[in-house]
Amino acid sequence: LQINWTIDKKIKLWSEGDLLTKPIIDSLIFRVNEIWNFYRNTDISSCISIKKVQLNDEEYNVGKPIDNTRVYVLDSGLKLIPNGVIGYIYIEKQELQQESFDEILLLSKGKHIKHPFDSSKILFRTGDIGKWNEDGEIVLLGRRDNKLKFENQWIDIEEIESKILNNPQIDDAFITFKVDTTGRKVMVCYYLSQIGLESSSLKSFLKYFLPDYSIPQYFIELKKSKFDIIKKRQ
Repeated sequence: LQINWTIDKKIKLWSEGDLLTKPIIDSLIFRVNEIWNFYRNTDISSCISIKKVQLNDEEYNVGKPIDNTRVYVLDSGLKLIPNGVIGYIYIEKQELQQESFDEILLLSKGKHIKHPFDSSKILFRTGDIGKWNEDGEIVLLGRRDNKLKFENQWIDIEEIESKILNNPQIDDAFITFKVDTTGRKVMVCYYLSQIGLESSSLKSFLKYFLPDYSIPQYFIELKKSKFDIIKKRQ
């Protein structure tokens, strides 16, 4: 586009590994014959999903899983979530099941986990985040790597969320970051609790399992409807 690429209807354009934004789609779609968007994780050599891009498609749509590939979008507690809600992308592929479980789990460095819904299978954790749309297509929204630097310390978001969810009085929770009135970046935990667990109790609970720098500064209990709305925006 930067070199004034002219129309060539003989070209079929394949995109792999980049998030196709609407401006890019609008700029390209009339210059080529077809645009195809592929989703392939660097740790899995084969394609996961594919989408023939249309003019009015939503951004970052990578289509439906290919044959023999099953995709799950799960929350931090490895539970299924509704269409439109952002979660972690996991892959169940036939070739992942052919080696012994113990060998896969040992060598994968946490990238493979035991299947939460089928004890005979294993899931691959892509490290990507996304959601399902109403047509059963994957909307890929980028990466959510385990570790990030916060206040000069490396923290693991999934580990923090996992420890929070280990509290039996917590129904769901997620971590996000905000800027407070002083301009300081702070860690915030939004959570659901049917019994109304107080934030001070949750914070005290986490002190047994996490270092102080990994404990959120703020804990906010929400009703489920508000919780789902905020989580969807993350």
